[in-house]
Amino acid sequence: MDDVKTMRSQTVEALKRSLAEATAQRCDMRFKTASHQLKQVRVLRDVKRIIARLNMVLCEKK
Repeated sequence: MDDVKTMRSQTVEALKRSLAEATAQRCDMRFKTASHQLKQVRVLRDVKRIIARLNMVLCEKK
């Protein structure tokens, strides 16, 4: 789901679902990072970038 081309080919509803999933995943990772349960902190940065890409594609579709 990292590729912008595949994001652009999806419907708005599918993008909104993916955005909701990524946001929930980010929230979960933030709590795990705070409690020192998450070993790979870099994954949090990747999820934040995916959220930004999804928001960009959603704005393009409006």
